[in-house]
Amino acid sequence: MDKNVTIIGAGLAGSEAALQLADRGVHVRLCEARPLCKSSVHKTDTCAELVCSNSLKSTKPNSAAGLLKEELARLHSRLYACALACKVDAGGALAVDRNRFSAAVHKRVLEHPNIHFERNAVTSIAELAAASDACIVASGPLTTDALASDLCAYTGSETLAFYDAAAPIVETSSLRFDRLFLQDRYEDAVPVHETGASPDTLTCDAPGVAFDDGRDVAPGAANDAAYVPAGNAEHDAIPTAPLDAATSTAPAAYLNAPLSQEEYEHFIHELVHAKRVILRDFETKDLFQACQPIEEIARKGLDAPRFGALKPVGLRDPRTGKRPYAVVQLRAENAEKTAYNLVGFQTNLTFPEQKRVFQLIPALSEAEFSRYGVMHRNTFLCAPRLLNANLQLTSLAQTLPCPVYVAGQLSGSEGYSEAIRSGLHVALAVAAQLSGVRAPIIPDETVFGSLLHYMTHAEPQHFQPMHVNFGIMKPLDVPCKNKTQRYTAYAQRASRALENYASELENLGLLKAEYGK
Repeated sequence: MDKNVTIIGAGLAGSEAALQLADRGVHVRLCEARPLCKSSVHKTDTCAELVCSNSLKSTKPNSAAGLLKEELARLHSRLYACALACKVDAGGALAVDRNRFSAAVHKRVLEHPNIHFERNAVTSIAELAAASDACIVASGPLTTDALASDLCAYTGSETLAFYDAAAPIVETSSLRFDRLFLQDRYEDAVPVHETGASPDTLTCDAPGVAFDDGRDVAPGAANDAAYVPAGNAEHDAIPTAPLDAATSTAPAAYLNAPLSQEEYEHFIHELVHAKRVILRDFETKDLFQACQPIEEIARKGLDAPRFGALKPVGLRDPRTGKRPYAVVQLRAENAEKTAYNLVGFQTNLTFPEQKRVFQLIPALSEAEFSRYGVMHRNTFLCAPRLLNANLQLTSLAQTLPCPVYVAGQLSGSEGYSEAIRSGLHVALAVAAQLSGVRAPIIPDETVFGSLLHYMTHAEPQHFQPMHVNFGIMKPLDVPCKNKTQRYTAYAQRASRALENYASELENLGLLKAEYGK
């Protein structure tokens, strides 16, 4: 295909779109602003760098995040394949070694004969459009001021923004193993210091756990059960059972740092009074709900963190045999387990205060920080006003010499997997345009289809980036009150709709087995 497409931004969405189009014979010019323009959160100049968590969320087939991964697999996502190759233990979620993942994507981009990768801090979309058959803007939430201004000039409206935050990372060798235990929720626990484990071999094997009420939770499965107030531990008590490698099914993915009530309350007091980088009390509308700083959550009430990141539900401290008052969970940052990130500990505290306050957690009293948490401003467009179902900027249709599309978080999606999927979606739309065929409409019954519908039909004045979830999906034809059965019905319907959509793409020649390999 003798066509030229320019992509601005080599993040998750831009890299996915570039590889997809290049696989289809399109000549891709991929422009990346780093390191010419530096940000407060990026640490490398490679493609697809993960700047916040290293988790791509749940892989459970009856979850929205799991269904999104089913879409990525069925549509032959290149970055999803890289993620699977670079995964680290994370229980029921897909987490990756962020450095290996980024390096793998970067290598594929540089080695593809149809991709011209260049360091270019783009300031004018019109200049690139003049020599392109299509343009994709995937510059991400940290779009440069110059490019954001250029976009505003065309859209006739200001871009929107909210504040996002990243959690700190600590060195494994600096952790106090005597105050940690290995356990995924609703599994048997093991004191780390009793395993004889070295920092790079922090795994344990445990059998599944059966419950009196009929639940059977497999090791590694995440559980979002409501928090049970302290003093009623029987609800989520875990049966005592010796670890048996012969019957084990999965390694525990999380280190758990328990806190007593006194330790917890002292920690929260210091947390809410610590010095911040951005000196303001944020309102809810200023913060993306999935990434609120831990101190902002604590400001809502003393127990608020125990209903969120520090909830002890489904965990048991093997030193006491009881559920802890509160728990900080740590997830491996890389395959070697030389570093762990503090789950849910996004923060706006100054670096000295992060060290002081987070070392109040007993297991972290001697912690060395590989990376401190940071807070930054995220930019996105008002998708309901500006984008159509193909994520094309409709306002530019008559202004520039080629169609302009938007992918990734700039388009109003939120999440790593969502960014990859939006890059794939736009690549399919552009491939259809270049082939002179009409791109099939992705069904609302799929998780990305429902997210796309939300993004393009939400109330503009209240629009905020969204991740896939069952709450925005098209209602079932037959209502179902049982949550498990309802989620199963959503999943079955989504899988059928996805297969029909993929078949349409295949019939149009837009999807082939070799694409994405």
